[in-house]
Order: sequence, then structure tokens, then C-alpha cells
Amino acid sequence: MMKRKALMTLGIVLLLFCFWYFHLRVYRENKLIDEGNVIVKKIENFKNKNNRLPQSLEEIGMREKKGANVLDYNIDRDGINYRISFIMSIDHSKIYYSDSKKWEDYYRDMRTASDTLE
Repeated sequence: MMKRKALMTLGIVLLLFCFWYFHLRVYRENKLIDEGNVIVKKIENFKNKNNRLPQSLEEIGMREKKGANVLDYNIDRDGINYRISFIMSIDHSKIYYSDSKKWEDYYRDMRTASDTLE
């Protein structure tokens, strides 16, 4: 009886921990995507106004973030497309690609101007 009660308690604690962990992960991912979407709008506004991509996030008035919530900004070699990414865990990232205008889960090469001409 005592053993069964202890196993039940352990099961409930484990279940609550899993719920808490996954809920926080989804919350964090959604929060970072929302922040990333704000950055995308600022980049697109900058691009429309200046006919080029900003060289850094600071050029659009954003400060570099340090720590677990860091967003990374990269421009392709042609200066046409860009990606914004953040790491969710060791094996999971969320990456916005301007060539597809979508958030994706995996790293890939950005399409270049020559890719669109083919």
C-alpha cells in the first residue's frame, strides 16, 4: 500500500514536471518568435527605405541580446536575403528565412539571386 502511494506520488510529480517543462518551452518559443517578427518588420522597413539590408541589428535600433534568449541575424553572401535564428535547445533551433518568409526548425542555405534566376 505504501509502495503504491509512493509510486503514484512520483508519477504525479513527474507528470507535473513534464507539463511545466513543455509549457515553458512553448511559451519561450512563442515569445522569441514574436520578438523575431518585430525584428523582421524593422528589417523590411529599413530595406524598403534604404534599398539594402541593415548590416547589424543595431542599425535598426535593436540591441544585441546575450544569454539564453539571443537572436542571431545573418545576411546571405549576395546581401539579398537574411535569416534570424534562436536556439531552443542543443538540437532544436527556430530560424526565420526571408527567402521563404517562414520560421523553420532546421538550418539550410539561403537561396541566392542566382537560385531565383534558374
